[in-house]
Formats: sequence, C-alpha cells, structure tokens
Amino acid sequence: MFDSPEIYAFHKTVELNPLYRGKSFIGPKGVIVIHQAEEGVAKHVFSDPETIKNIESRRLIYSTTKITTWVSD
Repeated sequence: MFDSPEIYAFHKTVELNPLYRGKSFIGPKGVIVIHQAEEGVAKHVFSDPETIKNIESRRLIYSTTKITTWVSD
C-alpha cells in the first residue's frame, strides 16, 4: 500500500518526501517511516481529520502514530 500510486500522489501533494521505512523486530505491527519535509508539515498533515480517516480506512491504527521532529545542524 505504501508504494501505491495514491500514496505517491499524496506525498507529492503535501510535500512529504519518504526517506526510510522499516518494521519492528519486537512486534509485527510496529513500523517506522521517516519523511523529510519543511518544519511543521508532517504534524499538520497527520493531524488533518481527512488524513486520519484515510489512514484508518487502510486498517492502520492512527492512535498509535507518534510524530517527532528532528533537524540537522
């Protein structure tokens, strides 16, 4: 699903650039996705009710989503 044309278009539209994704060794449902974007974009996008609805429609658990911000010096 992450590689679908719809998700590719979504990332392009909201200016999120996926850099990395992986799954947890601890639990099969744990994943990490690292996006590159301007400051505040990811937090805004992933707090949008429409985005939340789309995430949950794909049987993903939005309530466990954690957004952190990292910057390079």
